[in-house]
Amino acid sequence: MALLSARALELPPKTARDDDDDDGTPMTDDSLTDESLEDHPVAAQVEVLYDIEQTLRANEGDANAEESMKAQGLDIPRKSVLVGVFQGFLHKDPEGFDSIRWKLALNRPAWEFPYLFSG
Repeated sequence: MALLSARALELPPKTARDDDDDDGTPMTDDSLTDESLEDHPVAAQVEVLYDIEQTLRANEGDANAEESMKAQGLDIPRKSVLVGVFQGFLHKDPEGFDSIRWKLALNRPAWEFPYLFSG
């Protein structure tokens, strides 16, 4: 298992100004206002590389199993290398949890690491 990336982002509440493209008012730096000192939720996302080893067994009623493997009673080993993207809240979880609760946001093959698939 390896950590590929990690990021965190403070999520300030959405304002009516966020929806307007151009309302004619001068631009301001929100980090200089008192609102930037408020306590907002902080979301986190981590991207993890991991592998899974599985053993597939041929069943009698399985039409997709290879006949030779079924006849010999052999198991079919399989290894998968995947990237999992997990998300959670580090601070002020909107669902009210006190500790971080990671959710799987995306699970995909690790195609950017082709050498891991070569045997």
